[in-house]
Amino acid sequence: MVDSSITRTPGDERRGEQRRALLALRTAIPAAERVRAEEAIAARLGELLCALDPHAVLGVYWPIRAEPALPDRAAEHVWGGRTLALPRVVGRDRPLEFGHWSTACTLQFDRWGIATPEPFRVLQPDLLIIPCIGYDRFGFRLGYGGGFYDRSLAARPIATIGIAFDACELGDFVVQDHDRPLDVIVTEQRIVYPSVSPAQSSARISSSIGSA
Repeated sequence: MVDSSITRTPGDERRGEQRRALLALRTAIPAAERVRAEEAIAARLGELLCALDPHAVLGVYWPIRAEPALPDRAAEHVWGGRTLALPRVVGRDRPLEFGHWSTACTLQFDRWGIATPEPFRVLQPDLLIIPCIGYDRFGFRLGYGGGFYDRSLAARPIATIGIAFDACELGDFVVQDHDRPLDVIVTEQRIVYPSVSPAQSSARISSSIGSA
């Protein structure tokens, strides 16, 4: 049995400060600049995904709180017709579940604006595409503090791609025991290959999913 609990430490106060600052930063991005950044992120993400198995299931996210969103016109190009799944929270100390999502699905929105498909047909993603409030050069991610993605990756390690605005890189991020590094992070300016070569990071993703 995987221990899915996350112990809070004094370092959480510092994370809270960083979280608030970065949320304010990305909320303040001007609309035109945001559109350009999201288009650039979509293009880089599409490049990463194009060589992967077209039958792979991608765990994606519904953007909230000024998270980078894929432009509608770019989404099909990026996903390449692959099966998509959206996450839902099933318990405070449990991993996320992912449910099949398509344009035919009805979406239910919770009080935070998070969308889940109805009916919820559980799928196991081959790759998770994860939004980041902040990130560091080693691939560690600052999220909202619930630990749901970390629990999910602890329970079932799979390939990951983080999505973030470039300005949200953290130079002084304190890693905690429960943190799980991401394989690759995509921003509007670059693809970050954490602490290893681009070839090693790409091989990790390709070996987990397979190639086209």
